[in-house]
Amino acid sequence: MVHADVPFLNGLKSLLKKGEKGTIKVTFNSAGKMGLQDKTITITSNAPDSPKVLHIKGNVEQAAATPETKPMETPKN
Repeated sequence: MVHADVPFLNGLKSLLKKGEKGTIKVTFNSAGKMGLQDKTITITSNAPDSPKVLHIKGNVEQAAATPETKPMETPKN
């Protein structure tokens, strides 16, 4: 669950004025997660259509094995 109950001002030099645009950067840490993921981000503001709920959806797959991560084979006698 992505959750923050604090004002989001990261990267903004000042508050946005009516009609201005800005960018919100989010990241998803997939460590320990597998399969379909659906995370929400709620943006609350003084806009008439507030709050806005954004969904980040994706499928976390197991990383492909590389020579460094392949399990060693048991020697055959």
